[in-house]
Amino acid sequence: MNPDLELSAKSLRLRDPDGNDDEALLPQQAKHKINVQTTTVLLLRSLSSVLLPPQNLRSVPPLRLAAFAKQLLTISLQLPEKSCLAMMGLLQQVAKVQGKKIAALWYTEERKGDGVFNPLREEVEGSNPFATTIWEGELLRHHFCPQVRESIVALEKGVVASRS
Repeated sequence: MNPDLELSAKSLRLRDPDGNDDEALLPQQAKHKINVQTTTVLLLRSLSSVLLPPQNLRSVPPLRLAAFAKQLLTISLQLPEKSCLAMMGLLQQVAKVQGKKIAALWYTEERKGDGVFNPLREEVEGSNPFATTIWEGELLRHHFCPQVRESIVALEKGVVASRS
């Protein structure tokens, strides 16, 4: 994982004592002229445009939604606090808009997929997401940050509400 995940080009940084001295002499602004946003913000923007397109919400296939929901929840276990909260916010929006398509991931009795879930497939949609369940929510309920704990409960409530 990138240790600068939540830092932008304008973030203040101390010089690395073990790093390359030539790199330390260059000003930070000269290296990053184009993008001043964090990696997490860029990731969330691109994912929201794929999972929640502004024009045609029905065009997003359930396999894509389920695969990304599973991958994002797995990633959320390793993310820093602010990035994890941002991922939970995106997943709450997906559950609010497309909850019926991904609700089967939260229920063990409903299996739409046969076979084994393979998160390492090159195509996210080919990972067979409906052969697995969302177990990451149980771990995120014990997260050190209270906002993350509240957001996973809200996400699961949104999925349950969309189902009925």
